[in-house]
Amino acid sequence: PSSCGKTTLCDALAQDLQLASELYIEERARVVMRTQGFTRDDIPAYKMQEAIMVSQLHAEKDASRHRDASGHEDASSNILFLSDRSAIDPVVYAATSESKDATNISARLLRTPALQDNLAFYRQSLFGELCCSPAQKRVLKHAIVVLHAVPEWLVDDGIRSLKDPTNFNTHFCDLLNELEIPYVEIPPSIRDIRERVSHVKTHLCSRYASTMFHATFGYSM
Repeated sequence: PSSCGKTTLCDALAQDLQLASELYIEERARVVMRTQGFTRDDIPAYKMQEAIMVSQLHAEKDASRHRDASGHEDASSNILFLSDRSAIDPVVYAATSESKDATNISARLLRTPALQDNLAFYRQSLFGELCCSPAQKRVLKHAIVVLHAVPEWLVDDGIRSLKDPTNFNTHFCDLLNELEIPYVEIPPSIRDIRERVSHVKTHLCSRYASTMFHATFGYSM
């Protein structure tokens, strides 16, 4: 949801992990809204959420290609990429809107072929097998971190949704469970940025695994 500290955490993780800028996907929703003329009044609209989903999926592919082509040997060598959101976020934003067509729109977004193709990757989560063998750990690639909104951090900037963020989190976690995508949560009680960074790093399964962080809704971060 909005106002949970996703971008702040992503920025801190990117700095801590010394990530190349090409491996850090910043929030695509604002870019899409700015370049395509959408406003928060369009949140229920299929067209806007589809545009955001497509932009996110393209960004993930671009980051993966850069990672594969560059062969980083620095501190980021075990990180696939870091993303402020995931391609699942638009499905949940549509589902939690007040539109009478919310259910149909979210279902249509979920059926998007490119998203369906990406679900297998999302399921390869570091948090899916915390007791896996070293050999298994090396094939786990993805880590979704779900942040919860902090009410005091909710500020109207004219862009972000002001709807109840707890509703988004509930739907988001329910959908991840339905899709069998593992995740870890950061409770609102953990607010210090250093503690949040430490919390994420502590939950990583193995330093040998190539990792994609999603900070959604909470860390999509």
